[in-house]
Amino acid sequence: MSGANREVTVELGGKTHSATGRALEGADYEEFASWVLANNPLLADYQSKVDRPLPVEILTLGDER
Repeated sequence: MSGANREVTVELGGKTHSATGRALEGADYEEFASWVLANNPLLADYQSKVDRPLPVEILTLGDER
């Protein structure tokens, strides 16, 4: 997604962190998406009904805020 703001805020266990998102592509996408779809029947069902691959974002946590 060109020009997208990848900076987000994540709350985990009562703590707040900055984070940066990265869209998976290529072999990384294929490997992770196949695992997700094999282990999540609801997403697999949805994926079977749409014409495009579901986007997958990986978040890298930054400093605690």
